[in-house]
Amino acid sequence: MEQIFRLLILMLVLTFGAGCTSLRSEAPVSSEIQIQEEAENRINFLRDVSVSTLRDQIQVHIETAQKPTYTAIKQNFPLGVAVYLPETVIPPDFAVSSMPGDPIQSIRAKYADQTETTARIDVLMNQDLPYEVMEETRGLRLVFINPQLNPRICQHQGLT
Repeated sequence: MEQIFRLLILMLVLTFGAGCTSLRSEAPVSSEIQIQEEAENRINFLRDVSVSTLRDQIQVHIETAQKPTYTAIKQNFPLGVAVYLPETVIPPDFAVSSMPGDPIQSIRAKYADQTETTARIDVLMNQDLPYEVMEETRGLRLVFINPQLNPRICQHQGLT
């Protein structure tokens, strides 16, 4: 009786075990190439930072090789806006293409971390102005509104 019971258990195990195995066996497909391509595409390059004025607006254009991921933070000291661009490379010979004027004190580009993977653009201001960040296909545009030139725009749009 005991032998029949063991034989029955063995047959059940083999039956259920055979049902769980695949009839076709293939080598696993490597996704290494796909992962490398994704990593290469995530890296962005800082191309240019320039300043332009239009009526009551001062615009800071941050040009990158592709649409950036960013964080913009208004800071009280030093007064201005810090823009963080993760996975963005600053070329060794990079320089701001146009010199800022009042109310922008200076613009500087540097790395925010020691591993040099996050670029930081500091737009230092002489006065506290409301601003808006506009996303572009290949970069960002920071639009500062001078309320002394047009106070109704800041109240109407509720800018930062």
